[in-house]
Amino acid sequence: VEDVAVEAVRAFLQHTPSLLVRLREAIEARSVDEIHRHAHSAKGSGALVAAKQFTEIARTIEESASSAEPAT
Repeated sequence: VEDVAVEAVRAFLQHTPSLLVRLREAIEARSVDEIHRHAHSAKGSGALVAAKQFTEIARTIEESASSAEPAT
């Protein structure tokens, strides 16, 4: 079980920086669908490693994207 937890944290640390770059780019482009998708992925990744504040921030971004109008 410990090895699984260590691997989960390792994967989180390895993949999260690029995920956050994609999320930032989606925000800058005002791409609501992309924002929602990347925030949802971040939320799941954070929850997997019990990163509560990270998960909550990602959830807030995801919810904001869900209620936003697509850019025209």
